[in-house]
Amino acid sequence: MKTAVVTGATAGIGLEIARGLAHAGHRVVVVGRGRDRVAAAVDIVRGAAADPLAVVPIIGDLATVGGIRDVGDAVARLDRLDALVHCAGLWPTRKVITVDGFEEAFAVNHLAPAILNERLRPLLAASAPARVIQVSAGLYIKGRVDLERDPGGDSFHRFRTYATTKLWNLLETLELARSLDASSIAVTAVHPGVVRTKLGDPGGLLGLVLRFIKRSWLTPEQGARGPVHLADAPDPAARHGMFFDQTEPMALASPADDRALASAVAAKTRAILDAR
Repeated sequence: MKTAVVTGATAGIGLEIARGLAHAGHRVVVVGRGRDRVAAAVDIVRGAAADPLAVVPIIGDLATVGGIRDVGDAVARLDRLDALVHCAGLWPTRKVITVDGFEEAFAVNHLAPAILNERLRPLLAASAPARVIQVSAGLYIKGRVDLERDPGGDSFHRFRTYATTKLWNLLETLELARSLDASSIAVTAVHPGVVRTKLGDPGGLLGLVLRFIKRSWLTPEQGARGPVHLADAPDPAARHGMFFDQTEPMALASPADDRALASAVAAKTRAILDAR
């Protein structure tokens, strides 16, 4: 049985990705923060699985370096890993600095996938052909990379930080794909569409207005179709290094097509991880 790990799987798109992959016959590892939330998600995903025992919980905090590494260590103890789906994401409504000194969205949206990719590369290679699916965001085009100020939140902006951290992540993902061109691990990024989730919900009157606007957006189930398709489709190598808008390949827009910037982001990320 193929094994898929889905981060951010307790709600929204991540939960629907986990359900979709369980329905497709995968053993699904549900990764999330909070014992009760993970347990509730596991119950939902088991309802879509032919074998309820093929849904496995991992509880971890992807906002801290220690928590990310603990999740990586737990996944590394599995017997195989066919698909690693990064869906955990944070749209910060205020500036929060983690215990490691990073802006929280930078840690969750960028550092967590980077650390997990590195930690789990041996297991992915041993399970080949395997794939890494990064759930991205079309808003990366609004991001502005500042290599020195972004990690610690010195450039924090209520609306732009989400886009900037997703841009960091997309550039890192594309650089990872290039480094794995000759390997049996396929790396793909996907924009799930504009989906009505609670991401970035500020609460209050503005939150009510946003929820009304979001009524016309895609449902989480619809948003999960692209990631599920990429994680389950045959011949992952045919999609390696590509960016998808839901289920369709899409050309990268600036600044994600900047190879020099991608190299700089990868180098900065490596320096951060080496220092930890």
